[in-house]
Amino acid sequence: MKPEPSTDPASVCFVADDEYARLRRCLIMFFERRGCLTADILADDCFARLAASMKSGWKPANLRNYMFGIAGNVYLEYMRSPERSWEEVPANMSGDSNAPAAEDSRLIANVVVGRLSPEERELLESHYLDKVSWKKLAGGTGLTQEGLRVRVMRLRNRLLEDFGDQLNSIGLKRKTTAPSVSIDGL
Repeated sequence: MKPEPSTDPASVCFVADDEYARLRRCLIMFFERRGCLTADILADDCFARLAASMKSGWKPANLRNYMFGIAGNVYLEYMRSPERSWEEVPANMSGDSNAPAAEDSRLIANVVVGRLSPEERELLESHYLDKVSWKKLAGGTGLTQEGLRVRVMRLRNRLLEDFGDQLNSIGLKRKTTAPSVSIDGL
């Protein structure tokens, strides 16, 4: 009877135990700082990818830098995954979406979004709802990809600020605020 292959990434990475433990802790912190709820699983995925690349005999010159390069790719894939949104739904989320405050928030959101020009609304819907790539969107607007990202960021910040102002005007406060992003010199 053949033994089952180990699922422990350390066993196939050709990395010393103490170095593996240290790198794994660093990777978990890397993912946790970015708000990933499954940081340990993502760290193990990094080691699995390292093991796959090392099976051919190749060894990275700087293991730490290589691992954080892999971690960056794993993080981007995690952020793009549709399952991520379900992981982040709080377990204690109440079903009070029909409460008066929730209804007020929906009405205010409709008003705020209604103030957008048709072009601005189409741009935001294409990016956030239709998941159109920056490259395709930039080609249609005549802007560079970076210019388009800045435009979308400014639109989003304007919407969030307007939404917050409207909530405050009727005596409600936003429970969580999205961090405002600014780019120096723009």
